[in-house]
Amino acid sequence: MPVNPITYDGGTLLDVNRHELSYQFDFVVETELTEDDTRQQDDLNALDEFKTLSIDVDFIDPGQGPDGEIEHHIEINLPT
Repeated sequence: MPVNPITYDGGTLLDVNRHELSYQFDFVVETELTEDDTRQQDDLNALDEFKTLSIDVDFIDPGQGPDGEIEHHIEINLPT
């Protein structure tokens, strides 16, 4: 008989009221993927250290709404 990579392992009744029932299904897996197994983690690891937060503000009020003009700019240097 073949081994399933994902197997149902029971469940838990979380909540019951007059309108709904919440039930949690539990599963076990043969292999669990973590962030280290994804391409996103490789991309994050390749980024430089986060040193500066830059914020541009286009005021909506007072005025004619967002007009594409940056009325305020701030840079916050983060401690390293």
